Amino acid sequence: MKKYIMALDAGTTSNRCIIFDKRGRIVSLAQKEFSQIFPHPGWVEHDATEIWSIQLGVCIEALAKINGQASDIAASGASANNFLMQFQADMIQTEVQRPKTLETTALGAAYLAGLGVGFWESLDEIKDNWSIDKLFEPQIIKEERDKKYRNWKRAVKRSFDWAKDLED
Repeated sequence: MKKYIMALDAGTTSNRCIIFDKRGRIVSLAQKEFSQIFPHPGWVEHDATEIWSIQLGVCIEALAKINGQASDIAASGASANNFLMQFQADMIQTEVQRPKTLETTALGAAYLAGLGVGFWESLDEIKDNWSIDKLFEPQIIKEERDKKYRNWKRAVKRSFDWAKDLED
């Protein structure tokens, strides 16, 4: 039985994962800042791979705080990119379902508004509109996943001073 909803927030300076229970209460929260790179005055750059790594890390951390598993999550943010979806399935070691409608945040707001004004009579009516576009299943074993995650964290840590080195 799915117990939680996971919200992912990629902000300007950090990534956050918030896990809600069925009553809408926050049961877990994890957040971590990512590097701000200032190559020139007035410019800021970010490393997309670091942001992705930190987002995955805060998801794992938030789940660990509640002794949860990825299979406990009923819904979460996702991407239309097949590589990233497969990577997510491999790293969380559970299947990831991609819906046919990718703009689920906007669609969710529309469904709630429609439900509120009586356009839809029930959540079941809304559920009937949902369908899977593609299912991604883990293709690596947990030990390989753990090794990849450890090595990824090492690589990200080692890259922190690269921008500074280029200025010298």
